[in-house]
Amino acid sequence: MDAKKVEILLEAVENGSMMGIAGQNGYTPSGLSHLLRRLEAELGVQLVERTNRGIALSENGKRLLPYLRGYVESFEMLEREAALLRNETEATLRPGAYASIAKNWMPSLLRAFGKAYPQIRVELEVLSRKALYRATKEDRTQLTFSCEEQPTPS
Repeated sequence: MDAKKVEILLEAVENGSMMGIAGQNGYTPSGLSHLLRRLEAELGVQLVERTNRGIALSENGKRLLPYLRGYVESFEMLEREAALLRNETEATLRPGAYASIAKNWMPSLLRAFGKAYPQIRVELEVLSRKALYRATKEDRTQLTFSCEEQPTPS
C-alpha cells in the first residue's frame, strides 16, 4: 500500500471533494477516483461514500481513519530517519493557508524563505478554514496563515 495514496485519500476526505485535491496532486478527478478504488481494493473495504455533494468517509473508513493517519505519519517518520542515516540535514516545514493567501501572499514568501533556508523543504497545504484549523490542531501543519473574520457592522 502506497502512503501517498493514503495521504491523498485523507486530503480528499478532509476537503469533502476530489476535484481540488486531484489537481493539487497531479491527477484528474477520474484518475484520483481510480486511485481511491485501488486503495479500497487493496484493503478490501469501502473507505469513502460518493454523493452529489462530494465524498465522505464510510463507516469502515471512519473506523480505519486513525490507522490511516498513523500509517502516513509513520511513513513520514521513516523517511526522516532514513534521511538522517544518509546524513541529509533537510528539514520539512508544513504551513497551511487559505487558497487566497496561498495564491496571493505565499509565492513571494516561499521564494524568499527558500533562498534563505535552502535546506528546509516546504510542503504548503491549501485548505478551507475549517480544515485548516483542524489540520493545525492535529499537528499536520506546523504554521497557519489565515485571516481573522471581521464582524459585520450593524
